[in-house]
Amino acid sequence: MHTFSCTHFPQIRFSNGDKFLYNSILKTRFKNRPEERVRLRYVEYLLNEAGFSKNRIAFEAPVEIRQSEQMLRADLLLYNRKMEPFALIECKSEKIKLSEKAAEQIARYNQNFRAPYLMITNGTESLWFHHTESEIKPIESPINGGNTADITRNSVYWADRGFIAPDSAPITRQLAETVLNSIITTADPKSIHYLDIPAGITPFPANHYYRVYPAKSTMKVAVSLLNNGLGDTLLTSLLNHNGKTRSILWMQLDDLIESKDQTYMLLTENGPQQKPLPDHFRNPLKNRDENFMKNLAKELLNFFD
Repeated sequence: MHTFSCTHFPQIRFSNGDKFLYNSILKTRFKNRPEERVRLRYVEYLLNEAGFSKNRIAFEAPVEIRQSEQMLRADLLLYNRKMEPFALIECKSEKIKLSEKAAEQIARYNQNFRAPYLMITNGTESLWFHHTESEIKPIESPINGGNTADITRNSVYWADRGFIAPDSAPITRQLAETVLNSIITTADPKSIHYLDIPAGITPFPANHYYRVYPAKSTMKVAVSLLNNGLGDTLLTSLLNHNGKTRSILWMQLDDLIESKDQTYMLLTENGPQQKPLPDHFRNPLKNRDENFMKNLAKELLNFFD
């Protein structure tokens, strides 16, 4: 089934230009690994939508497997309000396809805790099971989330999650907030993807969560805002053709707002190019035109021609 954590994002911290995941419960940074992204996204869902308190979420609870000397650790162990084990959760990479057979492994972990529920998630899909001594039965989620639309997603929220540079000017943060609430918050969760752009292709870490739009028959356009780690908020877009990223463009929102450098960068197979930003794009974006925001991907597609 579709997982509710699709509409939530892990918190991000930068150190010496590198991007790290931040665990707000443990107050610890982790390397930006797929399984950790999935785990922290689900934690964001638990805290911000499902009403779980921090003390009811345990990380890497130790698991002793009989006939094994290896000490394993469960990704997440959730407790009910009586502080009894409620659900054992295993987090997989976004690229891993889930199967009910995987429930056998997490059921072995559950010998220690005897939680009534098990769940496996890859950040997009999740499988829930009711676990008893006699059977493992697939079920719907026993956790009732709230309404994602009710979550306050202001510039502070987006900055904590790497979409906005905290040092951007207030007016830039307002524009960024409008863009993100238009293209991300209201999106079909299936259209939000983490794109792992290899380091060195762009002069900033471009790996991030993007909204992916279908364009022409074999083309897709991905759009997002991101903190470049240097104090700038970048509007970034990727053109995918036949399953391969062909071009990347980016522009600094601070410069756009302050009418400084009215250009954007376009990176293709022929190398980087600096191009002038047309008025028909700059002014409606700066004025936060609602209709323009809805057609942002279509507007950006013209930049790749």
